[in-house]
Amino acid sequence: MLADRAAGAETLGTWARDALLQAARRPSLPAVVPAVVPAVVLAEVVALRAIVVNLQFAQIAGTAVTAAQVQQLIAQVDRDRFARAAERAAEAVVPEER
Repeated sequence: MLADRAAGAETLGTWARDALLQAARRPSLPAVVPAVVPAVVLAEVVALRAIVVNLQFAQIAGTAVTAAQVQQLIAQVDRDRFARAAERAAEAVVPEER
């Protein structure tokens, strides 16, 4: 495909379209990865929530937040995100009816 483009056999637009379609058709993730995607997404959402809530509370309290404090908050949330996501998932389990 690249050789055709270099030889001028196709336009740049055609070449780009074909390259994008070929990349889209190619499986990009191993078969095991989709099984963990929901856990990763939940962990990221929980982390983002923690960051937003903490920054919002600081703003409401009128506390100035430095860049270093934000970086520290992000590092802390990144360390805890999977454990917190697991806690949230466990809370969401519906008990069986008796």
